[in-house]
Order: sequence, then C-alpha cells, then structure tokens
Amino acid sequence: MNHLSISYTPITNAEYALFLKATRHQPPATWVNGRIPSGKSEMPVTNVSIPDVLAYCEWRTAQDGSARYRLPTEREWMTATGTLPSKARINCGESLGMTSVRRFATTRAACGAIDMWGNCWEWTATRLPGKPSVCAVKGGAWNTPRAHCRTETSSRFGRTATNRYPDVTFRIVREQY
Repeated sequence: MNHLSISYTPITNAEYALFLKATRHQPPATWVNGRIPSGKSEMPVTNVSIPDVLAYCEWRTAQDGSARYRLPTEREWMTATGTLPSKARINCGESLGMTSVRRFATTRAACGAIDMWGNCWEWTATRLPGKPSVCAVKGGAWNTPRAHCRTETSSRFGRTATNRYPDVTFRIVREQY
C-alpha cells in the first residue's frame, strides 16, 4: 500500500533554488542572473512550466531514495484541501500581490497544509478533457476573485503545460512505497 502526503506549502523560491544549484536547470525568467529576487525567498516559485515541475520532482525523488515525488492530481488536490471556510483569510482578490506562503498560515486545509487557496494557482497533473496540452490549476491567486479560489468551484481552470505563468506555482505529493 502506498502512503501519500502533500507538501505543507507550495514549493518556495528558496526550495527551488536548491534544485537549480544541484541541476543547473533554467531558473524562472524573473530571477536576475539566476538569483531569487530580494525578499522573495519564502514566496511560491512561479514562472515554472509542467516540464520544469517534472524535472524538480525527478530531482526530489533521486534525493530522497525511498519515495517518489510528483504533482497531485486534481482529485488529490481537492481531497487534501477540503472546503474553504466561508470566513477564512486568504490572499485572493486582494491588493497585496503575491505574499509569503506563511502569510495566511492560520487558514488550514483539511490535510493541515497552508496556502492552498489564493496567493497562486497550483499546477495539477490532471489534463483537461479535450485539451491534452492544458493542465488543471487549482486554488486561485491574489489576482482572481474569491469565488474562483474555492475548492468546490464548478468551473475548471487550466493553463498550457509548457508555458510559465507569474501567478502559477506547485506543491508536490510524496508517495512512500
């Protein structure tokens, strides 16, 4: 039986920098000379495509040696998240721009993770029906209406997997065998 766990926060710029240092993978376009922008270490890494995310997951898997790392499916993401409490404080539809992954840490998902709603959309491994190049994104972002940040939003949002977006990040699933 496999044991799954989802990361407590989205992958931060600081975590992604470790991957870049070890692999010499291309940094996000917003990083000047391959360096994290000042004051943004604890913000979610953005401007990463699905191929970038898969390379990160392969690296994490190799580093661990006893588990596999991957993107959650849309269903796994929604199960981990649960329902957004109606009065929860989140960074969605705010004028704050992107914030640290810990800024709204008092709002926790069903699994105990933080920063699952708002701040940045999160990539999932799920492809949208009829659109094989588009992956579902979940959670909303600082620049979207709160209604789009809800887990149970009936509309499905997606982004082209090979593109990089300033409001899309990722978190990972650790699959222990």
